[in-house]
Amino acid sequence: MKKIKVVMADDDHLVLEDLQTMVNWNRLGFTIVACADSGEQALTCLEQWQSDLLITDICMMGMNGLDVIEKAHEKYPEMRTSDLQKESIPVWSAT
Repeated sequence: MKKIKVVMADDDHLVLEDLQTMVNWNRLGFTIVACADSGEQALTCLEQWQSDLLITDICMMGMNGLDVIEKAHEKYPEMRTSDLQKESIPVWSAT
């Protein structure tokens, strides 16, 4: 079975570490191919790894997660995305 390639993006390194370790990604059929600490780096990783899934924080310095998702979908329309929101402000995005 082909593993789903995942890129994770968050400017909080502790969150990235927790995301990688809290879930047994391999057992669920996922492979984390890259972790990025900025939106710009996330886009570079997506291009390098041709990922199937992007998991990104919404509130990042510089390019925020919604901008990353928008640019990713322009270039990779078949790629799935999931957004993270750590703050208590609700954010709605449909992908």
